[in-house]
Amino acid sequence: MFPASNRNGNNDRLMLKAARLGIAVCEGEGCAVAALMNADIQARSIGEALGLLLNPKRLKATLRA
Repeated sequence: MFPASNRNGNNDRLMLKAARLGIAVCEGEGCAVAALMNADIQARSIGEALGLLLNPKRLKATLRA
């Protein structure tokens, strides 16, 4: 099991599902629906995804919503 994973492709759906925390990153190229459906969180950029991992309070607030 992966502690955390940030991906956006259809082939990444199983990794997002297996991760303890799956973050689908949807930047300019878009994001596969299967990746979104198997992720716990959606981020707009890799920077935003890393910011969530580096700031536990932000991550906790995001997961509550």
